[in-house]
Amino acid sequence: MIRIALTGGGTGGHMFPLVAVADALTALGKGEIALRYYGPSSEWNEAFAARDIPISHIAGAKLRRYASLQNLVDIIKFCFGLLEALVKLYFWMPDAVFSKGGPGALPVVLAAAWYRIPIVVHESDAVPGLTNRVSAALAKKVCISWRGAGAHFSERKVVFTG
Repeated sequence: MIRIALTGGGTGGHMFPLVAVADALTALGKGEIALRYYGPSSEWNEAFAARDIPISHIAGAKLRRYASLQNLVDIIKFCFGLLEALVKLYFWMPDAVFSKGGPGALPVVLAAAWYRIPIVVHESDAVPGLTNRVSAALAKKVCISWRGAGAHFSERKVVFTG
């Protein structure tokens, strides 16, 4: 049985592609792939629950690049999320992590890197978000939907998936 952790979240732009990947992996795996979602609690989690994909909540923290008091709260949430991810990944120990980016994904990616779990990042925007730019440094592969997005990542890691 191959175990794959899915991570990402915050908006439908992160979650709908994760659900599509989950559906494709389930069809390809023919019962030999186990999936689990790691990410922030949100109304979007219902899509995984409807597919009998277990959900492990990880505290999500927005990485703002401007001055805000909320940054102080999110630093604490990020550290807590990282601890959660380290513990929760340890007890399930996936064979790979697929990250879509967004709040909650970076702690999971960092924990996966700590355990030397292979990471695949998917960027569907023309301009990558901060989480995916940081995650790409730790990833084995970075899948992109727009050729121009490849300029933001290491050429040897980029795979154009469309």
